[in-house]
Amino acid sequence: MRQNEKQVVATVHRLQLRELRLWVREGWIRPAADERGPIFDELDVARIRLVCDLKKDLALPQHAMPVVLSLLDQVHGLRRELRDLAEAVDRQPDATRKAIINTYRRRTPPQGLTAFRRQWTHHHKPPPVRRSGGWLVFLPSVVSRPSGPVDRG
Repeated sequence: MRQNEKQVVATVHRLQLRELRLWVREGWIRPAADERGPIFDELDVARIRLVCDLKKDLALPQHAMPVVLSLLDQVHGLRRELRDLAEAVDRQPDATRKAIINTYRRRTPPQGLTAFRRQWTHHHKPPPVRRSGGWLVFLPSVVSRPSGPVDRG
């Protein structure tokens, strides 16, 4: 669903119009535009909710926001690439898939995130998961958009 500024502010109750306009000027939100002004899609609204969580619930300072959003964009970009790679491996013949998996498993230190988690949880108590307005600190991939031009086709 596509929304204008006022519709977004009505949808995201804790958002004010001046904040939304500032975030667009800062480049934190990158809506499409038409002759009437900015148009926000579902991905934009999810990112707006993320910025609200970071600013209002976690009190992230304004100067840190571009860094955090950039890091989240990079993480989500890497997740997309990893998913694409996994799909490409899945399309390979059985023997090739098994060879790739075996090669991956035979790697010596580090053995990936699983080994890190095992080592970390053995020596540290895991941090509590914080919920904020329905969002976890570890946010879903829908809230991030790759940097650069966006095709709204």
